Amino acid sequence: QALNNDLNLYQKEKNFLAKEMSFGFAKEVYKEYHTKYIEVKADMLSAQYAYNDAKSGVEVKVKNMYNDIQTSGEALKLAKRYEKLMDDQLKAIELKYNNGMVTNEEVLAVREKKLAARYETFKAIYDLNILIEEFNKLIIE
Repeated sequence: QALNNDLNLYQKEKNFLAKEMSFGFAKEVYKEYHTKYIEVKADMLSAQYAYNDAKSGVEVKVKNMYNDIQTSGEALKLAKRYEKLMDDQLKAIELKYNNGMVTNEEVLAVREKKLAARYETFKAIYDLNILIEEFNKLIIE
């Protein structure tokens, strides 16, 4: 679907088809060695290369966005694991604090890390959702 939605690709395709049609007419009128024949053929081949390049560009863009979504999904998994680790660490340090083994400052430092980990989880969710929406917009519309 992304190939159908890209305006640049559409323009390149129509340009190629027009040049191809012109070449078809030139083949009927001119001999292979005639300057006009060679010129029209070169224009057609140039348009064909431009179209194929644009088509490849769209395909690469879709694949890159898909890979970005996969990477973002992995980042979310890691953020959740780190947040869980910080939860466990906070429970452990609070237990130590209740037993008088650590200071309040140490507990606050771990709470700060836990909040930072929570923020990173939310940020990873946000980033993943944005990528998914951009991907859907690219391939669905």
